[in-house]
Amino acid sequence: GRGETRGSGPSRRGASETGTPRAGASRKPRRGGEPRSSGGGFARPRSAIPPEKLIARQDWNSLIPVLEEIGVDARPTIERLRTFPMLLLEWSRGASNLISQRHEPRLLERHIRESILPVRTLVESGSRRWLDFGSGGGFPAIPLAIAGVPGRWTLVESRRNIAANPGMTTHA
Repeated sequence: GRGETRGSGPSRRGASETGTPRAGASRKPRRGGEPRSSGGGFARPRSAIPPEKLIARQDWNSLIPVLEEIGVDARPTIERLRTFPMLLLEWSRGASNLISQRHEPRLLERHIRESILPVRTLVESGSRRWLDFGSGGGFPAIPLAIAGVPGRWTLVESRRNIAANPGMTTHA
């Protein structure tokens, strides 16, 4: 009404038309509690738990029944599966955000176990060429390859900082 233009009323975010904070508007803390760095990017907090300790805290023996059920020799497979997240965490913490920091303590349950569940079905399919789109941290392709799904794997990732991870291209 009355000569007002759309959007000329008060902003929901406490910002003026130019995007600057209004006087008295409080800024909410960023999700994750960290402010943006001076360069405009998100400053990711570093985990206090070294990757070796984080991996050691996981219940890797819980994979034994899963691996035995799909017909895989559990002990050597678990040792190979333990190596992969070490590389993944080092890369994720240093160069990109492959694994959410809040998911790191549940890496085994949330990523490894879920990745290997279809091993038997994939092996029985007879296929020997696999394509994983949006593979990010290598899930599920790398755990599947480690757990015994044979053939040639192609992992496709559109984000350059993730696709540049040398550990993802040489480990499996």
